[in-house]
Amino acid sequence: MCEEASDAVHVLAGKWTLAVMTKLDEQPMRHTQLHKALDNTMSDKMLTRVLRRLEEAGIIARQVRTGGTLGVEYRLLPFGRALFEPLAELASIWRNSLTESTETEDAQQSLAS
Repeated sequence: MCEEASDAVHVLAGKWTLAVMTKLDEQPMRHTQLHKALDNTMSDKMLTRVLRRLEEAGIIARQVRTGGTLGVEYRLLPFGRALFEPLAELASIWRNSLTESTETEDAQQSLAS
C-alpha cells in the first residue's frame, strides 16, 4: 500500500494537476481551450507535461479528433472522477487538523498569559 500511495501522491501533487483535472471534469477540452480555461496561468510546455502525466496514470484520455475539426481532445476518465472524493476527504482531514492545531495553540497561549 505504501508504494501505491506514494505513486498516487507523486502524480497528484503537481502544482497544476488538480486544476487541470477540475477543468476536464467540467467538459472535454482541446489543449488551447484548456489553456484558456486556466487563464493562461501556465506555459504550454507545462500543460503538455501535466496532460501526459495524467494520461500515463490513466486519469485522462487523449483522443485524436478527425472529421470537421481536427485536433486532440482530453477528457477525464471515470478513474479520475473517482479520485475527487478521497481528495476531498483528505482536504477535510487537513483542514480539521489545522483548525485543531490553531485552537490548541490559542488555548496554550491563553494559559501562558
